[in-house]
Amino acid sequence: MRVIGTFLMAAAALTLGCNDTAQSKYDKFKTAAADCTSDNDCATGFVCTEKKCLKGKRSAAEIAAKAKAKADKAAAERAKKLAVKPGEGRLRVRLCPGFKNTPEAIGTIVAVHQKTKKKHFLHLARETRELAWETEFLFPSLPLGTYDVTADYGIQKGGRPDVIRLKCDKKAKQCRDGSIREMAVVLPKDEPPPPPKREDGKRTYKPCDWVAE
Repeated sequence: MRVIGTFLMAAAALTLGCNDTAQSKYDKFKTAAADCTSDNDCATGFVCTEKKCLKGKRSAAEIAAKAKAKADKAAAERAKKLAVKPGEGRLRVRLCPGFKNTPEAIGTIVAVHQKTKKKHFLHLARETRELAWETEFLFPSLPLGTYDVTADYGIQKGGRPDVIRLKCDKKAKQCRDGSIREMAVVLPKDEPPPPPKREDGKRTYKPCDWVAE
């Protein structure tokens, strides 16, 4: 009986120790100011103030200001990404009907400078929001000149790509071997003006370069 009693007492002590360990993860938020870089590092009911988790909550104005700051930062990063380098130009291409970014879908547009033979890549999954459709894609800054541009589209099975080379749209100009588009990159000031918006105010896209049937 004494052995059983000793065993029960040890088990109870172990259980209390486990509970203490589980609870101790949150004690820092109740008994001391934990280090943080944002409110996400703090427990519910605490906010990050001067890199410490302190009890409190954000006002509606603070929440709105935080959301605006996040949106402004994303817009600035996108503008930086899309900036044209001095002496270079843009190249806009279109895939019809478009690319849908699913977990299996993959696609690549490759632009090869005809003189230097340097290759430039656009990975469509990186250029398209998850589960969204996109039809136009942009090389934001390329050296001037004429490029051979091709598009591959397909799926990934078991980590292995299964893609095909897309055919040019029959209405596209300067197409070689049924799939290679010859496209010129010029300075932004020499680019043709964008097509006017539709009567309903929605964006008008450029003609299709390739068709994914």
